[in-house]
Amino acid sequence: MRLLKILGGPFYFFFVKHFYYFRKYIYILFPKVNDCFTLTEKHGQLEKVTIYPYEEVRGSDLFSHMPQSKVKISEGAVYFGKGVDFSTMASGVYIQDRQLIPEISDIHRHDFYIKKILKPNFNVLKGKSLVLTSLYANSNYWHWTVDVIALIHLIEKMELDLNSFDNLLIYHTNLPYQDAMIKYLGIDESKVYLIDGKTSYHLEEVVVPFSKTAINQANWKVDFLNQKFVPQKVENSPKNIYISRQGSKRCIANYQNFKKFLDAENYTEVYLEKLTFQEQINLFYNADKIMGVHGAGFTNIIWAKSGTELIELMPENYNVPYYYYIAKRKKINYKRVLLNTVPENKLQWDIEKFENGCIEVF
Repeated sequence: MRLLKILGGPFYFFFVKHFYYFRKYIYILFPKVNDCFTLTEKHGQLEKVTIYPYEEVRGSDLFSHMPQSKVKISEGAVYFGKGVDFSTMASGVYIQDRQLIPEISDIHRHDFYIKKILKPNFNVLKGKSLVLTSLYANSNYWHWTVDVIALIHLIEKMELDLNSFDNLLIYHTNLPYQDAMIKYLGIDESKVYLIDGKTSYHLEEVVVPFSKTAINQANWKVDFLNQKFVPQKVENSPKNIYISRQGSKRCIANYQNFKKFLDAENYTEVYLEKLTFQEQINLFYNADKIMGVHGAGFTNIIWAKSGTELIELMPENYNVPYYYYIAKRKKINYKRVLLNTVPENKLQWDIEKFENGCIEVF
């Protein structure tokens, strides 16, 4: 028994650590999750209307540094259904006729909790319900804006009025920018139900706009957000801005050296968390140069003017292209600098690397 524990320990650790990669093969071999239903593509009475089909483009057509391999741009679709059970755990799981609806459920993150979903006591919502949800949208500005608010465009394409719905289930936590956008859109807050991760609903009639979160954001999302929320011209707004993250983990380690550079280049340091949503989009709209460490605050480049210079300081081990595509769509002069990371995920400012390693992507 002791030998089993000794041999089994490393295997157990390895399996748990890498379960994310193995689970899709487990589902193929053992598709049955519990006695109630299986993971199936059957959608019952759910009707899907595709507005923007999946699009495959060459990586090099999106970003100059990418290879010729194809990149898939997420589709945009709207699902209509009746008698749907909806669990609000994380980004939401949908069940109809005791069958999981996998295409719009985040099954790979919720499969362990399915038994909890089928509770006998659901809150029944009469009338027509609209569900706006996406993974991480409750606390992340990027995911909230691009993966949730942008979905409203799909509703408008179906010629549906937001206020024609009896209930709106939205994945948010009353953060100031979330409340500001809801108010800006003219949504009747008395109809809003927070997706709190605990409550389950039986929806008499449901409409679900859906587009999987993706690094390569579709043009329609960027265009909709840019047109829906209007920035204002502010005379005394700083022209060169640095988006500070000194209060977060991903910040500049040798900040005093970096501050000398900012002062020499006439950058104004700003903390977006201290600004209202309208103040943030105004700030980006009025800026000529924007610089900062990679983070959700760069979502605001959606409202920057064409020709704006954008410099993104990237951790060398986290070189993701979230903002490349938006910059290209907006005709923003995008540059990135890969900086070394030090303990606690902080970035080490290096003036030589900045001057010699600044990569102009577009």
